[in-house]
Amino acid sequence: MKAKPVLLSNLFFLLVGICLLYLAKEKPFWIDSVYVDQVYPFLFTSREWFFSALPFSIGDSLYACLMVWFVIQVKDLLGKQWKQSLLLLMLSITILFFWFQLSWGLNYYRTPIGQQLSVEQKYTEEELVELTSFFATKSNQLHEQLSQNDSLAIQYNDNTAALIKRMELAFSPSDKVGKVKISLYSFPLSYMGFSGYLNPFTLEAQVNGRIPKINLPVTIAHEMAHQQGYAAENEANFIGFLSAYNHPDSDIQYAASLFGFRYCYAELRKANPSKAKEIAQRLRPGIFANFAESATFWRAHKNPFEPLFKKSYDTYLKANSQANGIQSYNQVVSLLLQQFNVEGNFRSFEK
Repeated sequence: MKAKPVLLSNLFFLLVGICLLYLAKEKPFWIDSVYVDQVYPFLFTSREWFFSALPFSIGDSLYACLMVWFVIQVKDLLGKQWKQSLLLLMLSITILFFWFQLSWGLNYYRTPIGQQLSVEQKYTEEELVELTSFFATKSNQLHEQLSQNDSLAIQYNDNTAALIKRMELAFSPSDKVGKVKISLYSFPLSYMGFSGYLNPFTLEAQVNGRIPKINLPVTIAHEMAHQQGYAAENEANFIGFLSAYNHPDSDIQYAASLFGFRYCYAELRKANPSKAKEIAQRLRPGIFANFAESATFWRAHKNPFEPLFKKSYDTYLKANSQANGIQSYNQVVSLLLQQFNVEGNFRSFEK
């Protein structure tokens, strides 16, 4: 392997990647009008045509191959051909950086939904109390509709694959979402603290097939929102919630209502713990049983390395223009308040 061609190739891809980031940060109109409206839909449609027919995740398989290849390259760095190995490793990392930005990463720089809706990040405690109370009432109504026993958790008879198919009904053909697949890495994901993810290179959405069923509907819709190009986690939470809440099936609506309550309750508890407790006490015991089911699962998988994985993801988000990092998930509350009205309806976001 000759050093000069490799170095030139490395420089080329690095410069193109930097130019893409410059356009993303300094020319947001280019991102919205060209990348979001034209380039990304083409990239997604072409890959979805290729990958959707396969029952397993190609992206997960590629990750495994990439990890093996990386270990081999690191091992070669200790040998006599270390210069060639170093050059190849540098070139590969640069190409992956370029591929990531073009394939997916530029979605982080699109005009935020909050800006499109003129959403104020600040809201009054009264508004938060109203929305939290609404979710408590709605959750009780749906639980009563689904169960004759107020103390029993709502159970899903569907397996994960069946729930994925049901969630596809929440999106219209014009939404351009792909198939969601059960991750081959569901076991390690459980210990890492993650419910799902989008592979930015193949644009395949994966969910952790081991998480409690009550968490799956919104998680599936969240990853499908990522496929639509909503990269920010609060936006994917928002689209995921709306998709599940407006679903024709009441058990899916129930999962969305619990999702909304959990986020609003967490924010209200920071502002007014006594009021948050008062509202929570209105919930039927069976709802607490569903919350406990989720909490028990994550508690059983808690380990000393989980904070490291969360910290790494927090750094990744901050490096991709998400200033609040992993805390950006919680910003979904301001978007929910914007779409909520006193009749207890949520307006659909015009995508």
